[in-house]
Amino acid sequence: MQALTKTRTKTYRLSLITIDQLNIACKRSNMTENELVNETLTGRLFIDPLIPTFRWISLDSETMSRLLAAANVDVLETAASELAQRNFPIIRQLYRASERPLEFREFCTILLAQLGGWFHVEGHANNVNKLIFYHQYGLKWSRFLKPYLTTAYSTISKGKLDIEIDERFIQVNFQ
Repeated sequence: MQALTKTRTKTYRLSLITIDQLNIACKRSNMTENELVNETLTGRLFIDPLIPTFRWISLDSETMSRLLAAANVDVLETAASELAQRNFPIIRQLYRASERPLEFREFCTILLAQLGGWFHVEGHANNVNKLIFYHQYGLKWSRFLKPYLTTAYSTISKGKLDIEIDERFIQVNFQ
């Protein structure tokens, strides 16, 4: 059973076009207007500390798959490690500056999975010992994610991650 979250009523003026689009999105996602607006705003507020620093680029699945297919695995792994080493500390600092500490699990399950669409979390995200991420991009994406996650984690912990990869999943075991 989920814990109840305290709520409060607020009123906003929305354009008629926005209201029509909201109704369509609610039907498509099988959610109430309140649920959709709350989820959307929560996601936006979660990434808000990152917006001044990182510009988001969205790629469709086919484009992503084609880019990965053309990539050299060694270059991909090196780039992953360098990106994590550069970006993860900045991300954590931005969250600290906004008085919202960011833990590694939250970074993976909310920023990378839920908001970034890098993969989706399977099972219980609160499992203390492991996280399992599934994706559709093949072995090269898994090989990118392994050094990315390992390097990001190493910037905040002396502990090691044991990561198992396959064409469609990444299992992160915390030691």
